[in-house]
Amino acid sequence: YDWQPLFYHLGATIYQLFGSPAFVLFLNTASITLALSIIIFHCSRKFGVPLYISVIILLMTPEIFYTAVYFNSSAPAFLCAVSALCLSFEKPTIFKVVCIGVLCAVSIFLRLDFILILPFIFMFFVLMHKDLQKIIVASLSFLIVVIIIFANEHISLSGIIDSYLSSNAEIIEKSDAGGWDRYAKNMTTTLIFSPLGWLFYSAGLYVIAKYNDPDKKNMAILLLLSFLPALIVMPDLLSVKYLMPAFVVLPFFAAFTWKLLADNLAGIHFRAVNLALLIGTVIHLAVSIEPMTKMPFINLAISDARKIGTHDGPRTWGAYISQLSKVKHIRRDQDSFEQGRIIADALINKNPGTLYYVGAQSYFSSGAAGWRYAFLMLEMNGFKNEVIDKGIVRYKVRDNEFWLLDDRTKLSNHISVKNDTCVVIADEMIPDCLAKFQNL
Repeated sequence: YDWQPLFYHLGATIYQLFGSPAFVLFLNTASITLALSIIIFHCSRKFGVPLYISVIILLMTPEIFYTAVYFNSSAPAFLCAVSALCLSFEKPTIFKVVCIGVLCAVSIFLRLDFILILPFIFMFFVLMHKDLQKIIVASLSFLIVVIIIFANEHISLSGIIDSYLSSNAEIIEKSDAGGWDRYAKNMTTTLIFSPLGWLFYSAGLYVIAKYNDPDKKNMAILLLLSFLPALIVMPDLLSVKYLMPAFVVLPFFAAFTWKLLADNLAGIHFRAVNLALLIGTVIHLAVSIEPMTKMPFINLAISDARKIGTHDGPRTWGAYISQLSKVKHIRRDQDSFEQGRIIADALINKNPGTLYYVGAQSYFSSGAAGWRYAFLMLEMNGFKNEVIDKGIVRYKVRDNEFWLLDDRTKLSNHISVKNDTCVVIADEMIPDCLAKFQNL
């Protein structure tokens, strides 16, 4: 998690202030809601886009809305990057320019991959204002914030680099794992936009090529080139979430496309475009439009829309209302949840002594029983953990101790196991140990 350090510091601070995980999760919803509000405001102010068209534009990229409903560092990073880009539209006062630099720096420490959209924001600011003094001020404010962040003893450049490399290696390994062949990755790619979104953004390239001011051709090329780094994840896309940096820009591309249509189409034709956008949005919110390999080559579905697997859960080609209605707000693996409940109950209400629990921290591993469920249940009952070392956490629960370790080698390196202890290896889930806890 070193490559998204501010997000976890921010989450920990919110938890300490309010004492409830709900407030930490609310950070994501609040961040995306505010970001979308800012986008709508600037689409209206800069391009004259009506409110309902702005909402339609945003609904073309449904992953933005998915990001608001689970713990995801993309949400506050997205808010910071959107705010920095929108400030670049404004008259560049010193205060606004400093804010642009600060927001850009904060965004990449909330989630490192937002560095991929910084070239576009910088290029856009330069082309908009062409003011060397303001460019220097923005750059200096960016560097000062970076230096201040690195001054924190818990954040290091080497840690960020190591974490990024290991995370990248993990993604590469997952991308070659069973089931993630080229077909599966291509299916994930189809989820970038809604069905209407694919039509509108594809048409947008033609509209800009036809109607955009020829004198601004060089500007368009420079902006396009500076945007390309945000698409670096496309070849092995495992989740649309990794394109969130690109989604900072795309709604404004859509708004600009709409403005060109408004300026160049006759009234009746332009009203037809708006009506088509409205009808198309209503349809894809309620209906999934699924391609088929046989006649009639398109299948329409409402309640049983086809699910496309991604690393962040299933998605559909539309029918978003039906899909949302089926979301379980408390999603849990029953076995891991029950094992975590047994452990937490024994520690709180019985006298098991000391338990060492060894397992990976990932939700997708068997270690979820300790790291996800027992951990959270103890926190919700008022017991606070102590971080002993990286990947080693200890709880003191009345007269008992509960140790969580993310690697079994740390068991022998850091802990002396005595006769009155119980050791659970998550990958094996030693039955006798769990039975001991259950039968106390």
